[in-house]
Amino acid sequence: MLELINAIVLGASLGIIVTVLTAQADISWNARRWAIAGILFWTVLVVAGAAAGHFTPGTPGIVIQPPAIFAAAAVALSIAWFFSAQFRRAMLSIPLQALVGLNVLRVLGVFFVAGYFMHKLAAPFGPVAGLGDTITGLVAIPLAISIARGSFSKSSVAWWNAFGALDLFTALTLGALSQDGVPFRVFFGEPGLTALTQLPSVIVPTILVPIYLLVHLTVANRLGEAPARQAAYATALLSSKSGLPAA
Repeated sequence: MLELINAIVLGASLGIIVTVLTAQADISWNARRWAIAGILFWTVLVVAGAAAGHFTPGTPGIVIQPPAIFAAAAVALSIAWFFSAQFRRAMLSIPLQALVGLNVLRVLGVFFVAGYFMHKLAAPFGPVAGLGDTITGLVAIPLAISIARGSFSKSSVAWWNAFGALDLFTALTLGALSQDGVPFRVFFGEPGLTALTQLPSVIVPTILVPIYLLVHLTVANRLGEAPARQAAYATALLSSKSGLPAA
């Protein structure tokens, strides 16, 4: 029953994330369709691979560890961010409250904590990753509200953003060091992290985590460029009132 609930929740979460990012970004309808198609294509590959057992150690045939799938997604998004000005502008055009608000979904990290207590995920990954995500999601609620009201503290958002990103990197590190079948495994607690190589949980490290890291990167850049944007807006407003062209 828990697996069914987990599948529904993760599927709905992915749908919400994709919908918000593509709908809020200042892009053309054609670009929006390509973005949705790209995410859908990656999701189909991940789901098909997991369904065939290609991510689970010990399965006959080709086995690809989830950390490698995450790395491929992270590299693709990094290339898009650093080498495509259009992609970068699209991400930066998303309202800050939407970027922060998406992290509210991370309260679902309680499923990882529940998985630990139900002996489906081993420590330290289960409780650490689950609690970190839950805290990030809970704090995102008042932050998103304050941003929408225009009364937020930039330093508070920056600290929250750093914590949320660190939580993901910590979870990735613990996951890689706890993964079955890797030569650098450090944590051997039972039952391991086999659940993260199977549906529906495999969606988290291979799809959701790369997207959330991109969101954190975007938030950091939005905070860094906020003064410049405000200055440009003030200049444009002053020019419109004076009748002079903006610089």
